[in-house]
Amino acid sequence: MTAAEIARTTINIEAGQEKEYLFEAQGQRVVFPGFLQIYSETNDEQSDTLSEKDVILPKVEQGQMLALKDQQKPVSLEQLFTKPPPRYTEASLVKKLESEGIGRPSTYAPTISTIQDRGYVELTDEKKLKPTSIGEVVTDFLADHFTKIVNLGFTAEIERNFDRIAKGDEDWVEMMTDFYEPFHENVVEKDKSVSRAEVLKRRELGTDPESGKPVSVSIGRYGPMVQIGTREDEEKPRFASLPSSLNLNDVTLEEALECFALPRVLGEYENGEEISANNGRYGPYVKLGKDFFSIPKGEKAENIELARALEIIEEGLEIKSKRVIHDFGEIQVLNGRYGPYIKSGKKQL
Repeated sequence: MTAAEIARTTINIEAGQEKEYLFEAQGQRVVFPGFLQIYSETNDEQSDTLSEKDVILPKVEQGQMLALKDQQKPVSLEQLFTKPPPRYTEASLVKKLESEGIGRPSTYAPTISTIQDRGYVELTDEKKLKPTSIGEVVTDFLADHFTKIVNLGFTAEIERNFDRIAKGDEDWVEMMTDFYEPFHENVVEKDKSVSRAEVLKRRELGTDPESGKPVSVSIGRYGPMVQIGTREDEEKPRFASLPSSLNLNDVTLEEALECFALPRVLGEYENGEEISANNGRYGPYVKLGKDFFSIPKGEKAENIELARALEIIEEGLEIKSKRVIHDFGEIQVLNGRYGPYIKSGKKQL
């Protein structure tokens, strides 16, 4: 169905002795109803859809003097704030993918798991999917340099091609060649032309009062980080992880400098191993020897004390003991999300 065509008009009205006030009136008129005609005919409750779309402005000319309709009535001021669209939940994101013709039931769950596993989004306490700093940088990069690939229409068309291939109506080799050859050429070209600095989008925050060196934030190998100094300095720059509670785009100089107060040595465990608190790629944690234990949401590595750290460690060790079925040294049998599995080094079976 053809899209509707709507003509929109804006009138700017200047007022005041020095024309220091600007008022705006907006109107619109349906030129061609398109899909709206069908919508109004098939929805009894929305039978007035077309007429409601029309907001007719009075006829005026440029430079015309306008009179205030009721000069006895004072002009009232009201400030309105537009609410941003709500964040997606996992369920509403699946619904959006379905409506756009992207993916299929077998790919929805893996897609949502992947963007969380890679740290592109995180689940809030309200079960909303919130983009992380890494997710925003990756999205901006793809939108700037791989516009066609991240276009919803392109992705939906690929899905339709897969359906035609499954029915035998299209050759998969030809389809993949048409896609991959220009895509590969673009990857090679971007690898040469796009600098690392452009991708990382370093943001300068100010100057460290102690050293007088610049303080900046950017994306590093292990996620968002704070940097004091530059690689051109005689001394190596100092780095600290930016906690997930802070965002690259709005973190302040003071907040960034607080990151260098970590790691904090809290004390020793009963076996003499050191206990410390720090911020990492996936949030704040307590470290005991080579083991890491996540600090619950709402608590910070900057102010956690030894007693609380011991509680977190004990809880973590208890969970770990239930996870290990058998330990044969280099090989372990573990309880996983989908049942028992074998782990040897970095390999999982």
